[in-house]
Amino acid sequence: MFFGIFLIALACSKSDESSPLVPVKYTLSVEVSEGGSVSTSGGQYEENTNVSITATPDQGYELSGWTGTTLTGNSISVKVSSNQTITANFTRSKYTLTIGTVGGGSVAQQVLNSSRSDTEYESGNTIRLTATPQNDFLFYDWQQMLDNLSQNSFENPLKVEMDQSKTVTATFQEKLPLINPENTDKNNTVGKWKIRKKRPGAQEESSSGRAVACNIDVIILRSDNSFTMMTETATITGEYSIDSETTISLNQRWIAQRGNTKIGTLTDIKLSNDYLSFNIELIGICDEQLEADRDLTYVEATDPLAPSNTVTQTTETSSTTTSSGTSTGS
Repeated sequence: MFFGIFLIALACSKSDESSPLVPVKYTLSVEVSEGGSVSTSGGQYEENTNVSITATPDQGYELSGWTGTTLTGNSISVKVSSNQTITANFTRSKYTLTIGTVGGGSVAQQVLNSSRSDTEYESGNTIRLTATPQNDFLFYDWQQMLDNLSQNSFENPLKVEMDQSKTVTATFQEKLPLINPENTDKNNTVGKWKIRKKRPGAQEESSSGRAVACNIDVIILRSDNSFTMMTETATITGEYSIDSETTISLNQRWIAQRGNTKIGTLTDIKLSNDYLSFNIELIGICDEQLEADRDLTYVEATDPLAPSNTVTQTTETSSTTTSSGTSTGS
């Protein structure tokens, strides 16, 4: 009987030794905060399995760290030895806004959609910059580097989207009188002025409610007091006179009349070396506030529309014709 029991026990022992061991498994849960994603959400893994996890921040965010593990970096390898939950934590990137000024003036900063700390702003902030010139200066433009290219803007205030660290410079230019008091022969308005295009929706109406757009592209004011205005559909010429420090009259001479007829005025004139702003009224046609930039390539002596150059060309043409005619007659 004892021998039978021994055989049964021996058989059971051999059976247990041949049964495969069931591997131990643990659950790894990978979570993520707002502002990014992870390469895996986890799952069940055998004990001591190494699981690679990569955290990828969204635009404007960066990984601030992990919860549930002491590992650091965007890519980690977790050795599963127990049930655990780890979380990738993201925060908004912080960018620096550097403000510079050229000339006499200052710049105020206002955050439109969040708070600020000194000159650092979170990604996604919109900053409104307001340039304020000193009494004897005019605001001219903003300069900033975008995609390694220098770009300018005339809009004031200016909205800056903080999607990277930026440097923005406001340029102010000293006001100039229309006539130089130290040299009354020098008219500071002389030059070719390119009209700045208005932003969509910036068009205003006069007090009468009628449309006021003059559609002027260029205005040329010359040293001989002649002017040329180029619109989208026409070229207007005539003579101008400076009536005061802020007013210019535009005149045309008609064959049927003795003297000039006033066709319009420039009022509320503000002038610097490269900038001209004014309200223009062409009688019975339009009334509009405009801003313009000096064309630095313009040379009056070679302007084909200047009356003095036109007369010279006409005289030269007449002389050539007369000479040719005389030659033919002989």
